[in-house]
Amino acid sequence: GDPIISYNMTTTFRQRPRYTDRKINVMNSRERIQLSRELFDQHYVYNGSVNPVGYEGLLNDLYNGKLTDTQFSQEVAKLETMNTDWLGEITRNSFSHNHTLSFSGGSDNMRYHASIGYGRENGVLIKESADRYNSVLNLNFTQNKFSAQFKLSANVREQKHTPSDVGLLDYAYGTSRAVPLYDTDGSLFYHKVNKNTYSVYFNVLNERDNSYNTVKGHTLSLMTNLSYEIIPRLKAQATLSYSVSDTDNETYHAEN
Repeated sequence: GDPIISYNMTTTFRQRPRYTDRKINVMNSRERIQLSRELFDQHYVYNGSVNPVGYEGLLNDLYNGKLTDTQFSQEVAKLETMNTDWLGEITRNSFSHNHTLSFSGGSDNMRYHASIGYGRENGVLIKESADRYNSVLNLNFTQNKFSAQFKLSANVREQKHTPSDVGLLDYAYGTSRAVPLYDTDGSLFYHKVNKNTYSVYFNVLNERDNSYNTVKGHTLSLMTNLSYEIIPRLKAQATLSYSVSDTDNETYHAEN
């Protein structure tokens, strides 16, 4: 009969995590500073490999003469209202969509179906996404005792991620909200962290923006099926199938 053309679209909305979510129980800046005060009052001894930052960093500057008592109190007051929104800086509400356009039709002896599709998935983590392209062609032919089927499918996918060893979400959940993300002049704020046997100055956005992980893949499949009814209840059949796929996975870290 007449060809049939159809179009299908699906959409997905994903909401980013927030510190106000009931399932997330993370201290705000004031609570974190109060914990530091309690540790200090109890004469808590920090591990020697810990680099002081936040309230502990200010104490270190006070004892080293870099801050007066007044300056120390002023800086602590700033930290108590810092409330860095790590989750807001590295995650987003994401909107994803998939589209498929298909054609089908034929006659008594021959039928066809073809479709092409595209999908875009945006991750909750900023700068993460995946694109997918796919196509399918099906042909079916029958004539008396003979029948043939042909199917061809192909798809391409391209994914962009932040390398897992950067640990964006782990950092957001595990870092004090009394640690700033930006300096007073608007530039990124770096604090010292230990990496194996050496120390580096770290900012999670700098890590994200100077690294990437890309995954690119291609798949092609072909199947042909032929059959012939020799006599009733006896059929000869031959099937040929072929498939090939490849994936390229690249992870990159810049020197900075």
